[in-house]
Amino acid sequence: MAPSMGPAVEKNAAEYSKMMAELNAAGVEVSLRPGQFAYGPSSTPGVPGNMVLDPKASLSAVQHEYSHFLGDKALGFPGARYYYENPGARLSSERSAYLVELGNARSIGDLSARRSLIQDYLSEKQYLISNFYEKPYGN
Repeated sequence: MAPSMGPAVEKNAAEYSKMMAELNAAGVEVSLRPGQFAYGPSSTPGVPGNMVLDPKASLSAVQHEYSHFLGDKALGFPGARYYYENPGARLSSERSAYLVELGNARSIGDLSARRSLIQDYLSEKQYLISNFYEKPYGN
């Protein structure tokens, strides 16, 4: 979405600043690293996780990771172990985050981004299912 939307810090400064202020107030450490995007829950239950963003991330990409934070917050920051033991929660979080981005792509009419986002989601879904769901014959 970056080619269509541009960097959030420039093109959507107010919304970007609002999200960063909420993350900061919650105690989320945000690291800026080119080409990287992630929200990782804390290893300690009850503590918010950390976030990694590309400094030139689009608003859509920031909202994606921010939605992971919001989901983690809604669950009371249950800790990383919860997500490993409950792969359905991880899958649900990814689905919600990608739906945010798909809505953004739809709103600006970017069909190519929509296709890419669907493929990215399906790849992430397959990764989670292959690596974290029990198989009938064991893990």
